[in-house]
Amino acid sequence: MPVSDRDAHAPAPRRMITVDEARDRLGESRSQFYRVTLRQLRFYKMGRATRVDESSVDELIEARLAANPLSAQKPRRGRPRKITLQAEPASP
Repeated sequence: MPVSDRDAHAPAPRRMITVDEARDRLGESRSQFYRVTLRQLRFYKMGRATRVDESSVDELIEARLAANPLSAQKPRRGRPRKITLQAEPASP
């Protein structure tokens, strides 16, 4: 079956992921994601469901890493750990 020029240049279908999958990749809380990050991504509403373009999530991660290479480690969710310093014993 011959392939037409129109079919040869058709864009590849985009892979859509759920909001929870995108949040896990970015390491963000739900409120942070909806308030700030979702505006920076390509997303589609299908009824009540929101789907995010996977390539736009990857592009955002690359942009963040380029801006701050130290952020390559996935941020920890939740409250920061309380660090307690122990006093050193007095020297004689």
